[in-house]
Amino acid sequence: MTGSSVDRITATFIQSALMAAADEMFAVLKKTAMSPMIYEMLDVGTGVTASSGSLIS
Repeated sequence: MTGSSVDRITATFIQSALMAAADEMFAVLKKTAMSPMIYEMLDVGTGVTASSGSLIS
């Protein structure tokens, strides 16, 4: 966040929410996958990215 300060509690809350979103994406992908590489081997990664493509969570 450029130009603004965020207190530690808010930053922790945002970080936890983004991690929970990534965990939910993984759970849904695992349940709905058609590929055995995903639903058996769990060979997949999920994450939240910024519009620039950098990994957030």
